[in-house]
Amino acid sequence: MNREILIVDGHSLAHRAMHAMGNSLNAPDGTPTGMIVGFLNMLFRVEDDLNNSLLCKIVSFDAGGKNFRHEILSDYKSHRPPLTDDFKIQLTILQELLTFLGYKVLSKYGVEADDLIASCVKLALKSDYEVFILSSDKDLFQLLQKGVKMLRFTKPGIAKAELYDENSFAEEFNF
Repeated sequence: MNREILIVDGHSLAHRAMHAMGNSLNAPDGTPTGMIVGFLNMLFRVEDDLNNSLLCKIVSFDAGGKNFRHEILSDYKSHRPPLTDDFKIQLTILQELLTFLGYKVLSKYGVEADDLIASCVKLALKSDYEVFILSSDKDLFQLLQKGVKMLRFTKPGIAKAELYDENSFAEEFNF
């Protein structure tokens, strides 16, 4: 029995897709769809690279709201521009589509996607899963350990994801 799980940083991938695809595609009614297409292209490419051998697929999204980091640093993430309407519209559609396609979509108000991912990794390792994290967020490298690998798009656009484990991370970043 295969015990592999894919945990996707939904916001990270969505932002990358939005920057790569922009507003290049629209549905017949004018609804923007470029981010959705880019997101799914990257996701399906990674799944193909993993030979679709996954037992479980989770996509984690930020749900908004303040969290414990705001208590520590009052201007936490205040430099970030607000989400555009085009992004918000596509994000809602994307989450519904992912659910329809059989992905477990996670988000919790006041909890960042990164924290949900870390919790999922901890639970998955306790249950003896091998974990693959898909994210462009370097912060998630701290989760690398035996049984946890990270797939990260390192080139602009929608390219092939690089696979990192503890050893390849240490080698590339000189740790």
